[in-house]
Amino acid sequence: MKAKRAILLVLIVASVVAGCRKPPEKVEVREPIYPTPPVEDFEGLYAYAVGRDGYCAIDLFKGALVHKSKIAATVSSACLSTDGRNLYLGVAGGVAVVDMVKPRITRRISLAAVPQVLLSNPMGGEIFSLDSLRGLSVITPSGEVSRMELDGLPGTALITPNGAKVVVSVSAPPRSFVEVIDWVTKSVNRIIDVPNAKGIASTPYGVRMYCLSDLSAFVYDGRSFERIGKIDFPASPEAIRMTPAGNKIYFLAGSKVYVVSRVWNSITSGLDVPGRVVDLKFSADGGFAYFVTENPDSLLIMD
Repeated sequence: MKAKRAILLVLIVASVVAGCRKPPEKVEVREPIYPTPPVEDFEGLYAYAVGRDGYCAIDLFKGALVHKSKIAATVSSACLSTDGRNLYLGVAGGVAVVDMVKPRITRRISLAAVPQVLLSNPMGGEIFSLDSLRGLSVITPSGEVSRMELDGLPGTALITPNGAKVVVSVSAPPRSFVEVIDWVTKSVNRIIDVPNAKGIASTPYGVRMYCLSDLSAFVYDGRSFERIGKIDFPASPEAIRMTPAGNKIYFLAGSKVYVVSRVWNSITSGLDVPGRVVDLKFSADGGFAYFVTENPDSLLIMD
């Protein structure tokens, strides 16, 4: 990984809802940090680009950096609370909680290991942390922590729309699989074997779930977790992103973005991008999107 890498946030105008402000077509924010996928607030007004030594907030409509903060710790992961008031940063020793109104760190929560993935429960105030010691920790709004051990090293994860289960891709050589976990009872409800499981994503309302593998993605019923399809790709997909309505699904594969039909489970189009795409995000209403790329001179337009 490069010692310093620029972040480029590019807004892609797909449609504009009547009465809404039209976002700028391009926003460039160049910061010498290692960006994780940016965290977007739930109203789609700001994005928080998190790096090794802090974070910066970007106003998506003004196209401007509105706040930057450094902390004396290496940031490994981040997520925003459901109410948008707090930004949780994974650091050595646990989680630093940033009050986004102040904005400053107001408290720290101790964990057994550095969080590699942080997730916010859409139906409650819990924060979920996955760490390199095979642990899943649940942090309550009051700061209480409970932890369970997984059957391997966690990769990516998601929370079911009803907030009842955490789904985690797990590596335990020579096996790789996906665990469906009831976080209240700390029990594994189901294990799904996926060859070289790399990532998972769910459509809004949890109708379908996608699991990435080499040169393919497996499609599952989001409620029964039974396999219902498979999508083949020319290049191995690295991440899955979709519009808030779930009508368009995008698979990121290096410098290629594949658009997939949810109905036919097949590729409908492919987009070449100058430089590797790190992430792709959409506004809360699906009216526009932006992506992060390693090439600060690139621009992607999608309709």
